[in-house]
Amino acid sequence: MATPRPLAGAGLPQERLARLAAEATHAALQAHFDQTLAHLPGHRGDGLRRRVHLAREPGDLWGLRADMARALQRAGEPGRQAQADLDELLARTFSLPGG
Repeated sequence: MATPRPLAGAGLPQERLARLAAEATHAALQAHFDQTLAHLPGHRGDGLRRRVHLAREPGDLWGLRADMARALQRAGEPGRQAQADLDELLARTFSLPGG
């Protein structure tokens, strides 16, 4: 007799809630990254926007922060302010010191 496989999406309520919280965090971060990238016109902004849209979890977005910081620094004062706002959001989201 075959061993029954667990149902997809089944699990303890805490696991489901944690997964939903992670998905909500990812969606919020992705929207903020997208909004931040509005300060980057042209191919550099387009490339980063593509990478943001391909990100599947918050850690993927975390990995883009250095590339975004370099590009935003070149965008002048609006880019630097957008980067400061993004840094603050990341510090709060990932519980970094100073956030």
